[in-house]
Amino acid sequence: MVLIWGDIKGSTPSQIEVISAIEYDDYIEIITESKVTGDASALSRPFCIIKTTKTHKKMVIKSNISTSGIIDS
Repeated sequence: MVLIWGDIKGSTPSQIEVISAIEYDDYIEIITESKVTGDASALSRPFCIIKTTKTHKKMVIKSNISTSGIIDS
């Protein structure tokens, strides 16, 4: 299992979605989208869990950020 923790510089994402997970020969690429909505200065930190098969491959996580609402820094 892979835990992806939400942490965007200066704000808090309200939702994290996995867009895709692609397995290559030597690594697994996971692409997520963090959505920041409303008052982003909230204390909560969202996360998502990805269930994978047991592997020794390196995991590369790439994140896109989508924002709307009030974002405090």
